[in-house]
Amino acid sequence: MFEEILAKKESEQKFLGLLNAVPDAIVMVNYEGNIELVNRQTENVFGYAKKELIGKSVECLMPKRFRAKHVDLRISYAEAPKIREMGTNLEIFGLSKDGREIPIDVSLSPMNIGENRLIIVLLRDVTERKNSEKLLKESEALFRMIYEYAPIMMDSFDKDGRCILWNRECEKIFGWTEEEMFSHENPLELFYPDPEVRKQVIKTVKSKPGTDFIEWHPKTKDGRELTCSWANFKLPDGKIINLGFDITERKNAEKEFSSQQDILARVDRTTRMGQLTGSIAHELNQPLTGILSNAQAAELMLKSGNWDVEEFKNILTDIINDTKRGGEVIHNLRDMYRVQKIEFLPFNLIETINDTIQLLRSELVMNHIVIDIKCTSSIPILNGNKIQIQQVLLNLIINSIEAMENNNRGNRLIQIQTTINDNEVRTTVTDSGTGIDPNKINNIFEPFTTWKPRGTGMGLAISNSIIESHGGIMWSENRLEGGALVGFTLPLIKKEFKNE
Repeated sequence: MFEEILAKKESEQKFLGLLNAVPDAIVMVNYEGNIELVNRQTENVFGYAKKELIGKSVECLMPKRFRAKHVDLRISYAEAPKIREMGTNLEIFGLSKDGREIPIDVSLSPMNIGENRLIIVLLRDVTERKNSEKLLKESEALFRMIYEYAPIMMDSFDKDGRCILWNRECEKIFGWTEEEMFSHENPLELFYPDPEVRKQVIKTVKSKPGTDFIEWHPKTKDGRELTCSWANFKLPDGKIINLGFDITERKNAEKEFSSQQDILARVDRTTRMGQLTGSIAHELNQPLTGILSNAQAAELMLKSGNWDVEEFKNILTDIINDTKRGGEVIHNLRDMYRVQKIEFLPFNLIETINDTIQLLRSELVMNHIVIDIKCTSSIPILNGNKIQIQQVLLNLIINSIEAMENNNRGNRLIQIQTTINDNEVRTTVTDSGTGIDPNKINNIFEPFTTWKPRGTGMGLAISNSIIESHGGIMWSENRLEGGALVGFTLPLIKKEFKNE
């Protein structure tokens, strides 16, 4: 008898140990709805001690608004008990001791222990799962709202090239409806009719998904060509979503702005060259005078019938050299005045500086200017527009000449210096003139800012826009020893020209 009692107790302890090991709350209820047994997880979930629940109605574990109905459901279940698994899609809540409502999943299973008929109620706290589902729904709703109403094109295509996403902005920009896109077997051919372009688009999307926006030129339903900027984002499930903007208007505006800048720069060049009319005339007059003198000397020698071959050769050589010199002046003038397409090409900065000095030589001589060029021994090739850079140098040098017009003749020095930093070439033009008005030095690159009586306030503003379009910056400063320094940077490319 004693052994039977021990065995029974040992069996009960094993059973209780098994119940407590289950990660879900377990409540054993008799057919009258009273709680017979609970496991430890029930105490954890609902906040009650075991002794507080034993003998209580199971309805104490649910919100009051459900209790009356639950009594009827419990009685109905007792009449035909059967296993009811979780996942019935019912919204069920438990009630904790402190009054919190807990979302739960419930499964029921009838069990007979001797003459005792019990119902095992397994209760799973699904608070975290519900919170996750709520966040997911909110995230999906937010994505849907962004997808439908954001002013950005969003589309996606499956591995067979069929469209699976096409938002309202896409419809607005391209003209095709979502239904038209979804039903088309190869929608990419609609806005990329050229097969080669289509291949390039597909290759880029597959090989370079990322956040870098790339410009493409798709067609619209009515045949217009757009300029669009697209980026491709790869999702965790492998799908690629494309995000894009129609930048056609912006690009057209940039072209128009660039065109206006080019016109303004050309006007500035013409104005500057107009200022140099006397100097340019002098530059042309010297070789022309030399040509005339040498030609007259040759004519006299021929008429006399007594002439030396070597001397005649020297006269012809002088004529050729003077002709070349005059041609260089005209060539430089033609480049400065010519209406041309602005192209960025490799150019030699030192040659550009020397060409500018050559163009200004007479102006420098007539104003008694000493010019000192200090350049590094090896200047890398630069990429840009040589005429525009020459215009910047022309502006800076003429500004320096004008700044020193009241200096003594022995104190008129312009120094042009180039140095190389890590990824750029720095060019500075320094003079010994009056310097820049301290009240305006921070604004001299803004339009219509000038401190000179005859200044228009456009030269430095145009120069600054030129340098910025080349990827560089301009700056200015007054020197402690007097005069001003104005400089600019230009980015490097790899190949080098030697300054010999």
